[in-house]
Amino acid sequence: MTTAATVATEVQAAPRRFRNDIQGLRAVAVGAVVLYHAGMPWLTGGYVGVDIFFVVSGFLIGGHLLGELGRTGSISVWDFYGRRIRRLMPASILVVLATLLLTRLFVPPLGFVDVAKDGAASALAVANMWFAVTGTDYLANEAPSVFQHYWSLGVEEQFYVVFPLFLLLVCRVLRGGRKVLVAAVWSATVASFVLCVALTESDQPLAFFSLPTRAWELGAGVCLAMFVPQLTTLGPRVAAMLQWAGLAVLMGTIVTFDHATTFPGFLAAVPALGTLLYIAGGCSQPEGRPRAFMENRAMLFIGTISYSLYLWHWPLLIIPVMYSTRHLGPGEAVGLVILAVVAATLTERYVERPFRESSWLASSRRRTFGFGATIAALAALACLATSVLPRLSTDTVGSEWVAGELPADVVDTGTVPANLTPALGVSADSVPAIYADGCHGDFSDTAPDARCVYGDVSSRRAIVLLGDSHAAQWFPALEKISAELGYRLVTMTKSSCPASEVPVWSSSLNRVYTECAQWRDNALVAIDALDPDFVVLSNFQGQKPYRTGSLDPDEVFATGVADLVSALPARTVPVLIGDTPMHDVSPPICLSGNLHSASSCASDADLAVSAAWATEIRERAIGAGATYVDPVPWLCPRGWCPAIVGNVLVYRDRHHLTTEAATMLASPMEESLASAGLGPVAHD
Repeated sequence: MTTAATVATEVQAAPRRFRNDIQGLRAVAVGAVVLYHAGMPWLTGGYVGVDIFFVVSGFLIGGHLLGELGRTGSISVWDFYGRRIRRLMPASILVVLATLLLTRLFVPPLGFVDVAKDGAASALAVANMWFAVTGTDYLANEAPSVFQHYWSLGVEEQFYVVFPLFLLLVCRVLRGGRKVLVAAVWSATVASFVLCVALTESDQPLAFFSLPTRAWELGAGVCLAMFVPQLTTLGPRVAAMLQWAGLAVLMGTIVTFDHATTFPGFLAAVPALGTLLYIAGGCSQPEGRPRAFMENRAMLFIGTISYSLYLWHWPLLIIPVMYSTRHLGPGEAVGLVILAVVAATLTERYVERPFRESSWLASSRRRTFGFGATIAALAALACLATSVLPRLSTDTVGSEWVAGELPADVVDTGTVPANLTPALGVSADSVPAIYADGCHGDFSDTAPDARCVYGDVSSRRAIVLLGDSHAAQWFPALEKISAELGYRLVTMTKSSCPASEVPVWSSSLNRVYTECAQWRDNALVAIDALDPDFVVLSNFQGQKPYRTGSLDPDEVFATGVADLVSALPARTVPVLIGDTPMHDVSPPICLSGNLHSASSCASDADLAVSAAWATEIRERAIGAGATYVDPVPWLCPRGWCPAIVGNVLVYRDRHHLTTEAATMLASPMEESLASAGLGPVAHD
């Protein structure tokens, strides 16, 4: 039976030495991420810099822990945790607090709530879990979090908590020697990779952000560290070839991957492999290695400040353009990157290094852990304090928007009125009842729920509402119309799934949205069986068909709408509602910073709805026999689309109506549907 002392003789580790080549690799990793976020067009795969960091961290930490295990037969877990606290937390918490201050200065008040939640999760090292739960899309997110980059810190810190305990479990509890230890680490790494590939297909945010699906990258570094003694015997030319090959793989990945690459999935193995090759070559004495490129003063300097630079770059790049219509110009982006380098240099010199080398903290575990707990708690409390919103309205009482009136007929006070409904602070919750009822399909759903019937549920006449969330937003108006006229309203809506016979890409799943195609097929079967009197369709103008080649995407999408309309039952009357305006900035957030000038948050009607898209959709739908209803004249009187009509907030985000606004538009909607033949149901 293997004892801890026996393990000490079996677990080998090469002598620790500082490696300039790895410092240069850190510079490549952070440079790729920073320049990618700064908008460099030729670094579309720069996000893989995080994957490089993961493998490097696994190699270094794995080597350290294996070395300690080899020398002593055990691991001082608390000392290891203490070193991680002193190394990572001071700079991390400093940037959390600085980001809170910057958002207070430059972000509209309603944006504080999300900033506060994300900041608290970041301070407590669970940002990755938080973003996975909230379904954040790192590669294609409309309103990115100022703390979004903290997800990778969460993964690493959670790995640091679990991994030394895993090693001790294998060596002490399972009594495993070197072979068992190697097998256990490799098995866990492979299992994590398999889980990553599987979850990328079904739940991309969870696969992207969670430790179980990302641990394999750190584990790959650990696996390499286990064979450093063998790698030191590599011939100098072979070692150099490995470094050049690894660097070529990494550079190829950085310039060829992009936001449409299914990631992480199995493709994440490419940058991981490149990193492993490069590190492996450096374990020996490579002759002719890429020293001039990777180990010059500039690269070593960037490698030294890489951690702080990673922390600083994202908030500095994103805060100036959050919730605004402007974009960073090339000069501005370069200036902010330089500012991030300066901030990182100061942070490394006056925060990272002093705390990392503090003998006062290192001499006492109690002081170290007390320090870590205190600054994390204070940062989390500061985030909670930030989430307390100021008053988000004026004292002015707005004119009531009365049912039957169009927005053009309502008096505009020009302010955010005291009687605004819904209030700005709760506007995000103004969603149709079908969401809470489970009657709006989620990404994984593949068929409508037959129980989702509203209006006059006992009526023999039926209306079907079909499409994505832009169809679902009209539910309050159609429910009111159906109940008053005596129709059943059957809902068949699904997130990001348009009523158009085209394949679409899901940015949330980061792959082709196969569930949408299945949903449409099943919905058409259900509609054919139901044989409704009317089918009302609507689609989001931002949704595009997947891979149209040289064909115009709008034409392809419009043809898909016409194909779907043609597939409806012969006696069913199809009605297509045109799309609602899309604002550059979410009106509730914009209004929170413009309480006395609500007109600042209105959008030009010519820009709010794509004329080319609307024209193609209208012409193809009418050609297929549908009635077309254009809501833009209702919502955008005199060429402008106001965020508030009287006392009603019109939008809950950039492009969805509030339930209150949709309900107020029931009258003009009913008048438009009447032209398609909708009228009261005659009772026998």
